[in-house]
Amino acid sequence: MDNFKNMKFGSKNNFVPKNNVPSSSSNSDSSEQKIRVEKPIYGNETSKNPMKNNKIAKITLYSVSGILGFVLIFSLFLYFVVISPLNSYRSDLEAIVPTYNKLFASLITDRDLVSYEKNLIELENQIRSLPEKRDQKIGHLRNFPYVKDFYNDIDIYTSVGLKLVDAGKEVRPIVEPFADAMGIKTTEDAPVKKVGFADAVATWISVMPKVAQGLDPVIIKLDEAGEELKQIDADKYNINILGLYKNDLSPAVRFAQKTLSEAKEYGPDAKEALLIIPGILGVGTGEQRYMIIMQNDAEIRATGGFWTNFATFKVNNALLTSDFTSKDMYSIDIALDAVDKYYTFPTVPAAYQTYLKVERMYARDANISPDFPTALERFNNPFYRLAGQVNPGEFKPVNGYFAINTEVVREFIEITGAVNVNGVVFDKDNVVLELEKIASLSLAQQANRKKVLGDLMEAMLKNVFESDSFLWPQLIEKGVDLMNRKQILVYLNDPNAQRLVEKYNYGGRIIDSGNKDYMFFVSTNLGGDKTNMFIDRKYDSKTYLENGKVMRKVKVTYTYPQPGPEYVDFIKRYQDWFRLYVPEGSELVSIEGNEADRIYTDKERGKVYFGGFIAMGPNETKEVTFTYSVPNFVINNNQYNLYIQKQSGVNDENYNLDIFGQTINEDIDKDYTLSVSTN
Repeated sequence: MDNFKNMKFGSKNNFVPKNNVPSSSSNSDSSEQKIRVEKPIYGNETSKNPMKNNKIAKITLYSVSGILGFVLIFSLFLYFVVISPLNSYRSDLEAIVPTYNKLFASLITDRDLVSYEKNLIELENQIRSLPEKRDQKIGHLRNFPYVKDFYNDIDIYTSVGLKLVDAGKEVRPIVEPFADAMGIKTTEDAPVKKVGFADAVATWISVMPKVAQGLDPVIIKLDEAGEELKQIDADKYNINILGLYKNDLSPAVRFAQKTLSEAKEYGPDAKEALLIIPGILGVGTGEQRYMIIMQNDAEIRATGGFWTNFATFKVNNALLTSDFTSKDMYSIDIALDAVDKYYTFPTVPAAYQTYLKVERMYARDANISPDFPTALERFNNPFYRLAGQVNPGEFKPVNGYFAINTEVVREFIEITGAVNVNGVVFDKDNVVLELEKIASLSLAQQANRKKVLGDLMEAMLKNVFESDSFLWPQLIEKGVDLMNRKQILVYLNDPNAQRLVEKYNYGGRIIDSGNKDYMFFVSTNLGGDKTNMFIDRKYDSKTYLENGKVMRKVKVTYTYPQPGPEYVDFIKRYQDWFRLYVPEGSELVSIEGNEADRIYTDKERGKVYFGGFIAMGPNETKEVTFTYSVPNFVINNNQYNLYIQKQSGVNDENYNLDIFGQTINEDIDKDYTLSVSTN
């Protein structure tokens, strides 16, 4: 205790005893020494005042508690006042979907008009209640950021929905006269026979011509709905909430606006289609045979992909028959070996001779033109026509063609479920890779390839026709979506049917762009095997005036990232014969990045193309830049219009457009048009 009293504080908090200093064995002097001991509990200057430290600790604790309390209260406020009401109202909106599905199934599958009308009333009540439920549940948020922009739109959507319900009420007077023939239940006590998708569709198709006569009231209602929907500002539906939530619904809104607003225009076409479709499907016209061409988009060609194989099937009275055959596309060329010495086959473009090393054209390479009808004309004449003469039992005449890309198989399987073919299960995750493995087999290994692909397509069709009724709206929507994205191309021999196909841009035509500017970038993989699985492309385009001319600079950037180990067998050097189709009358200034010893150019269907060649391997990026002028007619009344045509077999690609200083950035997965003022 005495020692403690005699201590003094030295520097750095060292304690030094004043009197009781131990002596060293070598020095008996009682000189003062500093002895370092443990630091006190408070290891800094504030340790001089423990009471002050307690006060700081309490203040800190209270501050943190206050912040946490505020965050908790704000979170609870946000959940109960904003998030929970919005989720509740979203549930009201989502409840409409199953009612619509029941409505569809009751009419198409169950053929029960009584149930259809009950479901229609339920749907009407749900739609009619939307504004009231909105005001009850989220009325306090009408001026809340991000909510106020959409709050009043509910009134417009409700009005549009009720007009569509009114159009649905016109169904009874249209179908009731044919109810007995169609097996439709029209009263509560009348029996009704449930049928599968195929039989239901066949029945409806058989009465399409009669139904067409009663469509006018429906068209009027749709047109009224379209006029009202025009009030919606679609642009604001590209939703971005502080970067935390992004969802671009604007394309869906624009599609609905465009579809309904054009009801008067496409109404007559719908009536004509109802008159034409039955004959196409063998109703009153006898058996019809069609061909499905599988386009391998992993090896891109002008119309969407390398033509790997084809299958033919027959329909009669709108029902699929059992005659489903599949063959490798090479089988046509092999059959024509018998006449090779006596027949002069068409030549191929110089690019095919240089990079694909072929001296003449073959059936498998007939899709040189990106214009699908032109490619089919070349396929039929001479190849398929001659093959039919050499072996008429194997190569039979057809009434139309459907080209489908590999992506189509994947997206349909995603809806209908996995397909088991000879013990191999194809699902949405493995079907593309498995198909590419089959397509990569050598000719000697391909004996059973045609059987696997044919069995797969037949199993898929069976899945579609035997699917549950609640999937049918999804399947129909998916089919239309795939045609809009040019993953399915259609050609029908019937000229009236084909006119409608091309009018709605389902036929893979190089479109007539009129007085619009136009660009269509076409890739053709020549000798690069299945490398399009890995290639990404993006476009930077600039439109500007120079010396009184409208100039265009288009840069295409190719990227070939390193594929994963599961793709090791497909890693090859990519080789692309590229062509940029532009309006006829355009003049090329230069192509930078072209690795060919020439510039390829020609005219086709009112367009001129400028082309070249590029090759690249994994982990490479390359650019090709076109500079050219376009005719001045692309500017009309101070308005510049551009039509971008998408190549079949390509998924969405990014376009960064600079139009006279105005910038637009779009991911494009279907044909795209824009209009910009030049003032």
